[in-house]
Amino acid sequence: MGRWATSAVRGRLMGGSTTRRPRPGREPAPTSETDATAASLGSGPVRTCVGCRTKALRSALVRVVAVPGTTQVVLDRRGDAPGRGAWLHEQHSCLDRALARHAVPRALRLQDADASQVEAALRAAIRPE
Repeated sequence: MGRWATSAVRGRLMGGSTTRRPRPGREPAPTSETDATAASLGSGPVRTCVGCRTKALRSALVRVVAVPGTTQVVLDRRGDAPGRGAWLHEQHSCLDRALARHAVPRALRLQDADASQVEAALRAAIRPE
């Protein structure tokens, strides 16, 4: 280490942190769009609706799950069923957008999914508006 090493170099060499610390009494700025969205939504996990692509609290969305080993799709209202899942607002407008974009089979990684079966299962499960 040279005679005039920077504090960052000295910190790394001495085992210290090189990250900047916020001033006392100040909240650090959000570092990404997700952080800013989460801060504006409140506390809790944030998910993205596959229909309208907006971020929302997990409690405001319903999970769509691909049953492992099949092309069957079911609604998981509790959010804890095994299998790959996608999140969707429980509204027919979001469902229509997701189906038009083929977003549900793509999000669930279903290659041989019958689109009509997926649509029928979701329309039957989602409550009318």
